[in-house]
Amino acid sequence: MSFEKAQACLDYFQTHVSGFPFVVVHRHTTLDLLRREKPFLLLGILAMATEMDSKLQDRLETELRENLSRRVILNGETSLDLLQGLLLYLTWFAAAPNS
Repeated sequence: MSFEKAQACLDYFQTHVSGFPFVVVHRHTTLDLLRREKPFLLLGILAMATEMDSKLQDRLETELRENLSRRVILNGETSLDLLQGLLLYLTWFAAAPNS
């Protein structure tokens, strides 16, 4: 995914998504900051915001599930990043028409 496309997804999330009040991403939060500090949340945002490109969305969703499994089940990791990304994913997935 290009930087420009990822930035457009983040912009979309920051301006148009009010249904996720438990995940606040302020307008001044940059793509690079999310990539470094909350990579799983960023992956969730990208997966959710690529609904117009179903092939890309499917790849991102698969990556999100594999990443979650690896980090939580295999590594026993816990973090706010994982929790927020998981909440975002579950809420988006439950609201999706094909769920």
